[in-house]
Amino acid sequence: MPKIKPPKKADYVRKDGTYVSGPNSLDYRGGEAAYLVVYTVHDALSVVGETIVKKIQKNLDRNYPPASRSGEFPAKRSGDLQKGIDYEVDGMKLRITSSVPTKFPYDVWLEVHANRSFMKKTIENNKTKIKQIFSQIKKNMPKKKFVFQNKV
Repeated sequence: MPKIKPPKKADYVRKDGTYVSGPNSLDYRGGEAAYLVVYTVHDALSVVGETIVKKIQKNLDRNYPPASRSGEFPAKRSGDLQKGIDYEVDGMKLRITSSVPTKFPYDVWLEVHANRSFMKKTIENNKTKIKQIFSQIKKNMPKKKFVFQNKV
């Protein structure tokens, strides 16, 4: 397990070696605790990414004809848009991506200009599911490693 340095600035350090900073803070219990938080959040973001990609791909599984109308999910012609949906987790950031092998940025045009949002609309429609994933991850965190000062 890589060593993670303690926070540089803390309000005070307790006798047991925990670092505390502020009323709504997390007691720092060494490198293992920080490691667990980072990798647990990373795993949660991966689960959210997989879930959202599957939901977007499902929403794009509408056959053409007929063409989609304003406000609807785009209809599938070649399937390239549906296949080009992916995600990546970089540290503690989740990025949902879309790539279509064309000269014209068709995916951006649909999402932003044609009122046929497929990414934002899917994420908005699944906020509850995303919250459930993070709640489940929070429940599974080992309680012995962390002491929460106040509930925010």
